[in-house]
Amino acid sequence: MCGGSTDTYNVQLPASCSGTLNEFGIIDISNCTFAPSHQLTGFVVTLSANSGAGGFDGTNLSLTPDINVNVTDDPPSGLSCDSSSPVSAPLAGTVNPDGTGTISFSGSIPGPTFSASATCPDLAAATLNCVLQTVTAATFNITIP
Repeated sequence: MCGGSTDTYNVQLPASCSGTLNEFGIIDISNCTFAPSHQLTGFVVTLSANSGAGGFDGTNLSLTPDINVNVTDDPPSGLSCDSSSPVSAPLAGTVNPDGTGTISFSGSIPGPTFSASATCPDLAAATLNCVLQTVTAATFNITIP
């Protein structure tokens, strides 16, 4: 049973995504990297994505990266927990003529889930499942080269 408290952890920047944009405005995300976060005391949370999709019509941009979560302990002792499946937050917004803009997601989606493994003991997986239960918002400043 998880406790009743709520804390907010922000995604660390910089973050960047790459992929392809076809002539129909369909985006295929191939890689997203994020700076590691040290906001969760005693842990380092690192996000990454190797897939996802989106669309761009010259003004409106939508991206839904399939974000994987890795958590290691800090200082390191060998603990490393990976999310069982990716979290997909639908980001959308407008792009200015200079290629800059903001895309965001508001609402609530389930957070990542963790399973026990050789490097992620049962207690660690259970704790992370309580701590990282819900994704409630995301905002990214973007620049399209």
